[in-house]
Amino acid sequence: MQSEVLTPGNKVQKSEVHDEHVNLDLKKQNQQQLHSQESQKNNNSTHPEPNQITQKYENLLGEIAFQVQDAVIGTSCCCCKKKVGAPVFPSFQNKLDEVRSRPFKRVQMLINPTSGGGNGKKIGNNVIKQLTKHKIPFVANYSASILNFYDFVETFDFEGEDLLMVCGGDGSIFMTLNILAKRQAIEKKLNEKPVKPYPLAVVPGGTGNDFCSSIGFNHIQVSNYVEKYLLEPKVRKVDIGRCRLKDENGNWKNYYFSCQGGVGFAGRVDQRAKKLGIFFRLKYKVAAFLEVASAKTDIMTVIIDGKTVLDKGKVKFIEVNNVPRTGGGFRACPIAQVNDGILDLILMYSDKTSRMINVLQAAEKDGLHIYEKECQYYRGKEIRIISHEKDPIDMEIDGEDFKCTEVIFDVDSELVEVVY
Repeated sequence: MQSEVLTPGNKVQKSEVHDEHVNLDLKKQNQQQLHSQESQKNNNSTHPEPNQITQKYENLLGEIAFQVQDAVIGTSCCCCKKKVGAPVFPSFQNKLDEVRSRPFKRVQMLINPTSGGGNGKKIGNNVIKQLTKHKIPFVANYSASILNFYDFVETFDFEGEDLLMVCGGDGSIFMTLNILAKRQAIEKKLNEKPVKPYPLAVVPGGTGNDFCSSIGFNHIQVSNYVEKYLLEPKVRKVDIGRCRLKDENGNWKNYYFSCQGGVGFAGRVDQRAKKLGIFFRLKYKVAAFLEVASAKTDIMTVIIDGKTVLDKGKVKFIEVNNVPRTGGGFRACPIAQVNDGILDLILMYSDKTSRMINVLQAAEKDGLHIYEKECQYYRGKEIRIISHEKDPIDMEIDGEDFKCTEVIFDVDSELVEVVY
């Protein structure tokens, strides 16, 4: 018999096979060569598009693309025939994904030396060496204080082509975004005209780095960050989440976030985790387990783009995401995109502790929990959550803790342009 053996260069070579054992060896050789070619292809690949939906999710979601008001709960997935536990409206079009050049003359660096257990300082110093090597003017500010952040950002001359760079984690980005939002509001009021989005460069120096991950950055790329992204800088608009919450005193307050906002469960887990003196990822797992075991359930109403999808219903877990992963790898909303003008929401409820643990584990593993019957998945431009609890409910926004009775989430796509 004859067998085809793949050789380097994708050429096909004929060879005689007289023994089954030899045939297995040839098969193994083919697999090794294909693996080698695939590895070489991956190594030569260009930087991935930000927050690109993986082929796995494209295949899994298939043709499930309908709006919330037209969705039917319990629809089967077209490829695996598994029951979908909630309406899903995946949008694969990046409407805001416009890339353009934006030159700058100076880099203004905000370095959080305490982020990531000191990782922010190390990475910031690494970037400074690169800027010095390429003779790019810069000003560096080391601080973990929001007051220092505020004073520093207020001095920026964006019209004079300053580039703001943040070396830190999602908490540092959270502080920066809220300062920029206040500055933009003041400039709009004074100038009485639209303000251009602020140029922002983010360098992953925290623990979770979820926003950096969503636009394709990771620790490995820091070593050549300046050479790859700042010598010929390009920017693109990204979505920034806006959260308007009604506090315990009935006052409305605005906060801007890059990653997510969680009401109830997420807020209590965040508070529990901060009291545990153990490693970042482990303490959040322990805190989540303790919260599930407490059997605490919240009563909420959820309205998405004017349509009520939950009316005074029981909720165990609820989170609104701008990015596909949070907490350094927890994929609560796995098909969220950072540049589609839409926010994603996940609802979970089960009166069985074991099922909630299984669903949360699936969310951490691969994000396929969205097809479990305990989950409901929605997408929308405005998401309103009303708590019917007697006391104000805990919530967290990018790791910052608050209390509220009502909260409204929407998207701001005109605040920043991210260097990419």
